[in-house]
Amino acid sequence: MKITEVRTRVVQWEGATVALPPHFCTNPMDLVAFGDASMGNFAFHGWVVVEIFTDTGLVGLGNAALSPRVTKTLIDTYLKPLLMGADPWDTEYLWQQMYRRTMAFGRKGVAMTAISAVDIALWDLLGKDAKQPVYRLLGGRTKERIPVYASRLYAMPIPELRVEAQKYKDEGYTAMKLRFGWGPIDGAAGMQKNVELIRNVREVIGYDIDLMADAYMGWTLDYAKRMLPLLEPFQLRWLEEPVIPDDTRGYKELKSYG
Repeated sequence: MKITEVRTRVVQWEGATVALPPHFCTNPMDLVAFGDASMGNFAFHGWVVVEIFTDTGLVGLGNAALSPRVTKTLIDTYLKPLLMGADPWDTEYLWQQMYRRTMAFGRKGVAMTAISAVDIALWDLLGKDAKQPVYRLLGGRTKERIPVYASRLYAMPIPELRVEAQKYKDEGYTAMKLRFGWGPIDGAAGMQKNVELIRNVREVIGYDIDLMADAYMGWTLDYAKRMLPLLEPFQLRWLEEPVIPDDTRGYKELKSYG
């Protein structure tokens, strides 16, 4: 089986959208987008779809979001030439080709997004060619059931938040995750509002259900260190992305904190 064509296209929502309210969810833009509903920068309104065609008639599908137009250009310009004529079963070789070809300007960000979209399409091809679900090609089943958690609970008026948490509890979820709405620029008052979110969800779901929380990279190391003692009584299973991914020193310090 050989790759004969790689096509990319951007699918963009062009209808009306509703602006997100302030404090909907902390995120990296909070520190530089004062007063704006900065979460709008992370809305999924566009996708790039990747189609990899082969001489056997099989077509693999992949996709990526957030930067679809730039990702499309990167795939068309730098990755497609590496794929043409290749055997899609050489997944590790092709991945290394793509990673090393984009290393001078890549290693993360859009370059990795592009590689990921192509990689998804390649594995889709392999599953179709082998007539097997991809999880079997990746090592097979390791457990009878996979636990899941409800992942929404954005910062919202407390009565609405409690109703949503109760809904997930009634549906039988044994874990759920909420998003914080306030960060460093909101000061001590914002910290208390974050605590109120956690407190109210805990009151609804109790302590027999796991609760996690996500700061979505919107905090600083100092702010996270101030928040941790306030969150401790609520027994969070984890605190997700308290600082930006590049702050490795911050993550190391937080890991050993307390």
